[in-house]
Amino acid sequence: MERDVVPWKGLGLRGTDASDTRPKSMKLWMILAAVPMVAATQGLNRVLPPVQQGKRPVINETVRGRQWSLVALMGKPAMKGRTSVPYFYMDLNTNRLNGSGGVNRFVGTYVLTSNHIKLNPGAMTKMAGTPEANQQEMAFVAVLSRANSFKLQGNGLSLMSGGKTVATFSGAGKL
Repeated sequence: MERDVVPWKGLGLRGTDASDTRPKSMKLWMILAAVPMVAATQGLNRVLPPVQQGKRPVINETVRGRQWSLVALMGKPAMKGRTSVPYFYMDLNTNRLNGSGGVNRFVGTYVLTSNHIKLNPGAMTKMAGTPEANQQEMAFVAVLSRANSFKLQGNGLSLMSGGKTVATFSGAGKL
């Protein structure tokens, strides 16, 4: 059986060294699941700088903490996937991103400043969907990954890349 050395040595992750005989996919899952926990214990889970006098900027409070459901992707109306219309949610306290591409769920991280955004969908489940839903999901995840700015308009959010709108969303109330 092929063995490999995982570059996470010293993080205290059991079973991820060369003596581990589990399949690579299981090792990868263990690492993906453990990294946020290790980061949290090391004080690395706060990506945004501390906020003065306990107040967050208003723009962050408006964007974070609510579910954003896809309305249009690259100018085309969103369709319901296997389980739902694609959506994402940015946690207020941990800078964690989660959501659904319509077929599969994902978890990841985000960085948000006054008008810049960086979304990293990270790990994703691998369920089957219709070819159309799978195609929309792949495009949705790609758009989340390459978006670099946003614009708020009422209860709507537009993600932009290179100054062009690549996706529009409708926001549900605070979760």
